[in-house]
Formats: sequence, structure tokens, C-alpha cells
Amino acid sequence: MSHRHLSLLQRGAMLCVAAVPLALLSGCAGLVSTAAPDNSLDSAAGLTGLVHGGRQPIIGATVKLWAAGNTGYGSTATVLQTTTTDSNGNFSFHTGGGATYSCPATNSATESQSIYITASGGQPTTGITNSSAALMLALGDCSTVLAANPSVVVNEVTTIASMFALQQFFSPSGSGLGNFGTSATNITGLANAFATVNNLVNIGTGAAYTSTTATGAVTGYSPAPTVTITPESAKINTLANVLAACVNTSGSGAPCSTLYGDVNSTAALDTLQAAYYLATNPTSTVSGTSNLTAIYNTAVAQSPFQTALSAVPTDWTIGVSYASTAAQAVTTNGTVDLISYPSYPAVDANGNVWWINANYSYGAGTAGNSITEMSPVGVPLAQALSSYTTSTAANSVVGGHSIAIDPSGNIWVANFGSSSSSASNVGGYQNNVLKYNPTSTAVTSYAVGSGPTTLLSDGVGNVFVADTSTNFTNAATTGSTTGGAVLSKISTGGAVTTPVSGVTLTQYGTLGMDSNYNLWLSSGGTTTAEYLANVGTAYSSSNSVTTTDPEPLVIDNSNNAWIANYAGALSEVNAANAVATLTVGGSYTGGGLAKAELSAIDGAGNVWITNYASKAGYVSEFSHAGAAISPTTTGFAKSTSYWYGCFGIAIDASGNVWVGQFSSPTFYTEIVGQGAPVVTPIAAGLPTTPGGTSKLATRP
Repeated sequence: MSHRHLSLLQRGAMLCVAAVPLALLSGCAGLVSTAAPDNSLDSAAGLTGLVHGGRQPIIGATVKLWAAGNTGYGSTATVLQTTTTDSNGNFSFHTGGGATYSCPATNSATESQSIYITASGGQPTTGITNSSAALMLALGDCSTVLAANPSVVVNEVTTIASMFALQQFFSPSGSGLGNFGTSATNITGLANAFATVNNLVNIGTGAAYTSTTATGAVTGYSPAPTVTITPESAKINTLANVLAACVNTSGSGAPCSTLYGDVNSTAALDTLQAAYYLATNPTSTVSGTSNLTAIYNTAVAQSPFQTALSAVPTDWTIGVSYASTAAQAVTTNGTVDLISYPSYPAVDANGNVWWINANYSYGAGTAGNSITEMSPVGVPLAQALSSYTTSTAANSVVGGHSIAIDPSGNIWVANFGSSSSSASNVGGYQNNVLKYNPTSTAVTSYAVGSGPTTLLSDGVGNVFVADTSTNFTNAATTGSTTGGAVLSKISTGGAVTTPVSGVTLTQYGTLGMDSNYNLWLSSGGTTTAEYLANVGTAYSSSNSVTTTDPEPLVIDNSNNAWIANYAGALSEVNAANAVATLTVGGSYTGGGLAKAELSAIDGAGNVWITNYASKAGYVSEFSHAGAAISPTTTGFAKSTSYWYGCFGIAIDASGNVWVGQFSSPTFYTEIVGQGAPVVTPIAAGLPTTPGGTSKLATRP
């Protein structure tokens, strides 16, 4: 087989806060206040707003301001204040010239700093009351958001944007209005999910963004680079129209009864629950039948929000693309783009997304050869390792082929290099791995086998690297064969073992590690995948398993391996506690799976897979039981204009799914809130000693 191309960060005007101290990041520092927040709100910070059903004000709606809970997912929120809309749909959360509430304490045992508004009941038209009308708006951090947004709009668009971003933190039990919360260990994930809402909707106008921008100072760029953020506004508007068709009625009979029955097997009780089921059941499948067409037709019948979709979508997932034309000059070799063929995304402990600007033929004037960091809402934070020249640069990314983050937050990059021997390229296959410290910006290079392709960190920071089936010299001219692929280990002290004994890789290897520190390997192009007990023990045929062209693999919290096969099937391999013989527990198809390339696993144990070649625009999702969740024919596809892409996939602590875009060089994509939150980075899900408690594929 030939080698295939392989804390709240809040944006105000643009407001950005660096989640980690970076010497490469200077512009955000000037926007950060060092003063302690004043949790008492004066009259100037009082919050006012307008509640609309479609384009009509809702009269007499009950409006509540809530602080989300922090005692568990979907935990009980706290009401900070209650009011009622007037005859024009207006409301106010201050009386007598002063606010009557204060922000939750930062060390509260039950409340987070994230606040939101709900509006329920009321009259969408004179004389008609709709008790099942329920709308919301996620605001964000209480200590800052009100000063930036003293007047807001609550409508169906803000409800869709808020619920899709926060779907993983909501419980539909009871009325649901006060069921937004997170665990005490995932406050960051909740805060970042609230911030994501501001990339989907203008909370001051209640209109979906067709695009917005984020700017942040990055060393090497003048002026500061800007990222263009483009959500699927037409889909947001269509979903809002679905809700509006019900909101602007008495709530009894069609279209409400149709909507409530079509979105989920458990009927929704109000429009907020309907929004939740639209988000969590994105194919609107009930009893084996997709109700997408019926729901879409409801939106067409009443469509106050435009521009909307002109045809029935394949699913309701909401995608956001992040693009930039910013570039910086590097030495004598042209420019490097901020975003160029972004591949292999990885998420750090703060929710910041790192990726490699990847390509495999880097010559004079070409873009790439760097890693870029962006905040959870698209603010550019740093770019590093971009000082390559026309010959191999020891401390630069050269054809980066994968990225990993260790428990200390160091960023590791495998330098695959270029397969071309042209003199214009940086020079053949590489033989090194880079460690980048984002705090000190120090870069360390480690020599390993040639053409390293994949790497991972264990729970203490040891890094394992697998390379290609053929070693090449590191020259800028013709490479020469020197042996087979090897596995290397870089210990926390920096010692390198190449090769690790007892390991044979017949192609490039995809790596995974379970909580017993067994190392799993899949070798693309062969029919086997195997593991090594505690890494150093040689394997035999008893601990290998036959699949069909195994490529990406991920490990769940029961230490089972999920291996996606390039031929189009997902295999579950059972090996709890290093059993003598590996067994395939199931082989699953559907969900748009075809030409599987890379994968991730979320906090519910669902497996996410990017597809290559004939279905390069599709992302597939399977439940932990092996059932396909994504559409059978298309998978989750962003739209006809953009692809989710095929190269790299990562899930964050908010449940956002980040997808590399190797087939579209100028942007990467976020599927908003669709995955269950997961511990980040992946290495932090492993215990610090073999046999400890696994946090892989679990919610933080």
C-alpha cells in the first residue's frame, strides 16, 4: 500500500485571554485586566433585553436569569432574578436604578460563573398564550459579559445556538429550564461552550452570524492575524424557523405536536426540549425512521429567519469553519500561513486547539511547516517551529505528520518530512521528533527512526513514536533504504530508545495506550493489529488480531481497542488486562464509513472517524455499542460548500469535535457540541502508573 496523506476564552471586540503563558503571544496580554472582578453589579451593568417569537414580541413571558450548576452534568442551576416581559416584549433585570442580583462566588460549591437567560410562556400574539414556548440565551461569564452586552435578544436563533453549544451540559428532565450544569472538574469545558455561542449568534441582535472574526497578536505577524469564523448560518436559521412555527401558536396541535413527536422517541414537552433533541438526535430518527423532511417542511411553512436552507439537510449538526489569509515571512524560504492544510488537531488542558500546517512537498515559497495554536473560539494565540530553510532545519517542523500533547502541556510533533527527492524540497524523509514547550517556547529535537508518522504520550510523559516501513537518509537528494519501520521511546528524562525491542512495524503504525500501559499498534496495509504488554514485552501471534487494513485506533476506558479499517469497517478488539489471545468483539459498518483514516473517542465512548478518498468530506460516528449514529450514506458533512475534511480529529471538554482539513487548505472545522466532553489532553486520561483508573473515553 502506498503511503496516504496522512478559564474562559472570550471574544469581545476582540477580547482574548491567553489560557497559558506564551512568549510567542503578546497581543492578548494588553487586553487582560489584572484587577479582581467586582461581583456586585451597578446600575450601568443592569441587563435589559427583548423576547421575540420569530419577528413578534412575546408579551407576559416569564424571564429568568440563571447561574449554571457545577455539581454534575445537567445539574440544577440557580435563579438569580425573575421578571416578566411587557407589552413590547421588553424585560429588565434591574429595578430602582440598580441591579438586584450579584454574580456567584468564584468558589461556589453549587454555582458556576456561567449565566444564561430563559423565557417561557407568554403571548406570542394578542389573546393567545403558549405555555410550551421556551427560549434561551447563553450569556457567558457573569463578571464580564454583562458589561459588554447590556442589552440582548432572546429568540429562536439564540435558543438553537445556545442549546447546540451546550447540549452536553443539559438534562431534559422536568421543565428543563434550570437543568444546565457541569461537573466540578469541568468548569473550563462549560465556560468554553458558553463562549462558543458568540461564534454562532450576535446576542445583541438575535441574528445568526454569517461570519465573524477573531484577532490575536502572534509573534512574526504585523498586523496581528485575523481568523474568519463562518458558522452554518442557514442551518441555524432553518432550525430556528422550526421552533418559531411552534412558538407562534397556542402550543396545542400541529405544528407543535408534530415537532415534539418527530424530534425524538421521547416526545419534547416544550420548544427548549425540542431544540435539545434536534441537537442530540441530529438525524431526527424515531423508531428507525428519519423525520428530517417533516421537520424541514415545518420550517418552510413559517420562516421568519433568513437566509435558510433551500433543501432538506442530511443532518442537523452545526459546523463552523475557521480560516485565515494571514502569513509571515520565514528566513529565505518564502512565507508560512497561519492556517494551511491544518491537520492532526490536538486539544490541551485549557481547550486550546493545536494543529500542524501540513504538506509533504515543502520548497521555496510554499506555506506550511509549522504548528499553530488557537483558543476554543478561534483567537490565534501562537505559531511556532516555522523557521525552516531550503535544507533541513534541526528545530523546525518538516512535513509534520502527527501531534501529541503530554500531561505537562508540551507539544510533540513527528517530522515525517517529504517523500520527494527534488532539490527544491526540504529534503527526504526526516528522522526526528520535536518537543515544544509553550511556556518557555523552547524546542528540543530527538533523533528516532526515519519518517516518523505517529506518536503518543503515556500518563507520565514518556513518548512513543512509530515510523514508516522504509527508512531514508536525511539528505536533500535521493534517499536510500536502510531498514524496516521501528518503534522508538523518548523517556521523560530525554533518553531515546530506538528501536524498542520486540516490535515490528510492517507499515507506518497508529498507536494507542490503555490504562495498563499496554501499547497498541495498527499497521496500515497489513491484516494485523497487536499490543505489547507494558510496552517492552515482545508480542506473538496470540496478541495480534486480523482485521482488514487497520489504520486509526483508539482505546476506551475498559481497555478495548476500536480499530477503523481502511476497507470501511470498525472493529472492536477485546483485551482487558492483557488476555492471552485478542478477539474481535464486533465489526461494524454504516454511518458513512469508507476509507477510514483517523479517529477519536469521546466521553461517552462513541468513536469518531474521518474518511479519506471517495468520502473525504464525511465524518462517521458510532456508539459504544457499535451502532452508526451518523447518516449511512453521507456521514456528518458540513455542507455542499465545505468539507469537514479527512485529516485528524479531536474532541474537547465542551464536546466540540475538531476536524483537520487537508483536502481544503485554508480552514479547519468544528462540529459544535456533538461529542461528549472528554479529558484533555488525551494523555491526561491515562493513570500515572500502569493499572490505575482510566479516564479515557469518560467525561471529565
